[in-house]
Amino acid sequence: KHAAAMQSNSNLWFIDPSRLDQLGPAIGRGSVWLREDTQTNQISDPYLFSGYDYRQLHLSHTSDQSVRFTLEVDRHGNDRWEPLCTLTVKPGEAVSHVFSSEESGAWIRLISSAAARGATANFQYRNRDQRDSQNDGSFAGIATPTAPAASYALMRSVAYDKLGIVAAADPSGDDLAYYEMNQAMEIIPVENPEAAKRIVAAVAQPAGAISVDDASVIVAEGGRRYRIPKREGYERFVELPPPSGFGVARVCREVATERDLLNVHGSFYELPARNAQGLAKLRPIATHGLAIHDFCSHNGLLLFSGIDGETRSEHIFRSSDGRVAVWAGVVDDLWELGKPRGVGGPWKDTAVERDQPSDPYLMTAYDEKRVALQSTVDAAIRLEVDVDGTDMWLPYQTFSLQANESIEHEFPTGFSAYWVRAVSDTDTIATVTFTYE
Repeated sequence: KHAAAMQSNSNLWFIDPSRLDQLGPAIGRGSVWLREDTQTNQISDPYLFSGYDYRQLHLSHTSDQSVRFTLEVDRHGNDRWEPLCTLTVKPGEAVSHVFSSEESGAWIRLISSAAARGATANFQYRNRDQRDSQNDGSFAGIATPTAPAASYALMRSVAYDKLGIVAAADPSGDDLAYYEMNQAMEIIPVENPEAAKRIVAAVAQPAGAISVDDASVIVAEGGRRYRIPKREGYERFVELPPPSGFGVARVCREVATERDLLNVHGSFYELPARNAQGLAKLRPIATHGLAIHDFCSHNGLLLFSGIDGETRSEHIFRSSDGRVAVWAGVVDDLWELGKPRGVGGPWKDTAVERDQPSDPYLMTAYDEKRVALQSTVDAAIRLEVDVDGTDMWLPYQTFSLQANESIEHEFPTGFSAYWVRAVSDTDTIATVTFTYE
């Protein structure tokens, strides 16, 4: 695999069991029906209904008539069911119901009042993200867009006891030097220019997969385009590599088996392997605002390069000659960075065609969400959500806009979906901007 460690080298990690509850907000997703035909009075399987702060149901069908669904709850897990509420879904519409704290129980199930074609009952659960926008102090010393690093380095795990490091004083890579870090975390210069060249070539990033326009960051995979939030000051971090091949800030690398880290515009994302649906199942981990130059895994550690010249920390290891520095921690330390946030959307003063859906824009795992919409002519712009990352697009809400009018909408607390997109009922110049906080 591109830029992967040359040898698997996982490790043991001993922590207090209580820390397991601090490794990111829990998310739970699933369906009892997924594009399925149901019969009159058909009862779904029970679905877990407890253990999360926010619980939501997306409900839809493709029948030509309205269908009423009764929700029943088993409050104590003793198989005694009682009615909770009734939801009616009209043809061509969908219902996204966020459960209140009073709507509680151990298990929940649905009963279809009539035969329904293509019924979907998808649950979205998550816990509150208790983080704020600040990074934990353990990340001190890593460069930012306004505070450049004192040194830059490309890294690759070349053996179970050896991390190869190619260092330079600036991103141009004009003065490359080769180092190796041993199991004592000592960074030692090694006279091996060929090894340095091999690492630079091996970890070079492919060009063209990521770009930025006025609306958001565009990430391409398998001929499909997806959009994610952007942050000011990060435009230069998605430039093409300079002629030397030393490269710009690392964008993507595998750091756990079949799980890449994607680092774009100041945010880390979990990126599953393509055989696990890849970008379609992208999840934001944290928004850090750092200018990390490279990152990799080695001996069970997560390592960053792009470090300042002064900070002293138990996480920072420097060579005796002062030319190289790396930050070391574990992958779950990423949960101690700022909560995911950002601004962007599918359109920004964009010429759009009638009934043509926009690119998908990421929505999952963000906390507080709002959207602003604008059109240069009278238009109805419909927002649709993909609830499970499989192109399961459901209508959310249609906004009627007068020419050059701006409408803002705040999503209900607890509302979740994987992706969101916009569709206009007329040709126009439109802006749809999401703010996640």
